[in-house]
Amino acid sequence: MSPAKRRLVALAAGVSESLADTWSRIKWRDIPEGWRDALISHLGAQRNPIFLNPGPDDNYMIQAAAELFGKQLKDLTTSEMSKVAMRAAQLKRAHTAPRPNVELGTYENGIFHPWTRRPKSRQKSAIRRQNPDAAGIREDFTGAPVEHETVRQEPHMPAGNYAQLGKLLTLAVKPRTGGQVLEIRGHGVLIVSDESAQQIWFVGGDQDITAALPQFGAIERRGGIYELGEAREIHYEQRKEHVPHPEQDQWRHRFGEETDERPTVLFDLPHKRLLLEGGAYRIRREGIVN
Repeated sequence: MSPAKRRLVALAAGVSESLADTWSRIKWRDIPEGWRDALISHLGAQRNPIFLNPGPDDNYMIQAAAELFGKQLKDLTTSEMSKVAMRAAQLKRAHTAPRPNVELGTYENGIFHPWTRRPKSRQKSAIRRQNPDAAGIREDFTGAPVEHETVRQEPHMPAGNYAQLGKLLTLAVKPRTGGQVLEIRGHGVLIVSDESAQQIWFVGGDQDITAALPQFGAIERRGGIYELGEAREIHYEQRKEHVPHPEQDQWRHRFGEETDERPTVLFDLPHKRLLLEGGAYRIRREGIVN
């Protein structure tokens, strides 16, 4: 739900104008589960329900506010409240008995298929269904609500919704023929992820490296798609509100840091677009992983 819609819901429930602005910036997922029922039941009856009608997790919120900012709940700013809610959820989990081990999977024709025993091709499609949508990926990755959507025409990409991850600064590539790692610089190029949170695409800007293909020893695979080499590192720019120092907005990720599986860099000559193929990276709240 967009901030504007959250504000309308708060106003409809009787929240004041000033508090409605605050509510519009708080994401539902950042509110501990135990608070949610109390919040829903009291929202229409109180002007400031989160303070006047605390739920069963109130002690965790108080503890988190004191630990992080040395403040009372009523003195927190919007951004501080979001961080306190996340810390309160961590405190609650630390004092909650662990859940018993369960095996996830799906039923098909009356037969249970555990994901861990599925062929890899079926595991991927099952896991994808558990991922958030593009807006959720973007919010988790940046720690800030999605404020607008952009419609673009990118013929090299499947139709769908994508989460913007930041601006491409450089992409380090080990040429397929060996030799020194080469850097491709991004000029107005955006990095986006599809809703699987396992596939990066490059959008817009100047991606034309036609003149540099010989330096990579590039070979044509099919239909004007050239293989350049192995992706080693990606350097990008994106402000992240949920990290200790949001002003430090440049990030580097080394591919294959966990499993040594790295994606292959391709170049779509007809569309003048860079592509990533394969690898085992994932888009998570903490950044690009593996």
